[in-house]
Amino acid sequence: MSRKRRLEREKARQGQAPVLEKLASLNLPKNAKLIREPVGVKKMSEVLLEFADPYIEYWDDEDHLNKILTLCVIGWGLAIMPIDQRGDLIEKTLKTLPEEARADGRALFEMMIDRKEMYFADNNRWIISHTLTMTPKGPHVDVVSTLVPM
Repeated sequence: MSRKRRLEREKARQGQAPVLEKLASLNLPKNAKLIREPVGVKKMSEVLLEFADPYIEYWDDEDHLNKILTLCVIGWGLAIMPIDQRGDLIEKTLKTLPEEARADGRALFEMMIDRKEMYFADNNRWIISHTLTMTPKGPHVDVVSTLVPM
């Protein structure tokens, strides 16, 4: 194997390290099957970035972008929940925010739910986790999701 090829593989392995570490911490079932890029299915990292598009234009550093993506993952999950369970979950989620941010949080989650239902209605895959890494080309997002709705 050429030196160049070896270096490329090593670089790829290093890029996967944060994702693999995060997977290990998820305590997934032993029979869980990890499929890196399922054939014929859009990558959830791309879907998440499209979903987050109206909000990510305002990020100013890595931490801020990660918070925006986390809120988008929560909003996505709220939109997938059955409507009769959604209200209670929104209330529980809002209680984790400072009191002065709850009204804005509610409005944001309602906008996200509307956006999910309008533009991503056919995609009901759950986002299990996401990992943001900064690269010389800009932010890179890895997403662990279900392949089929749960």
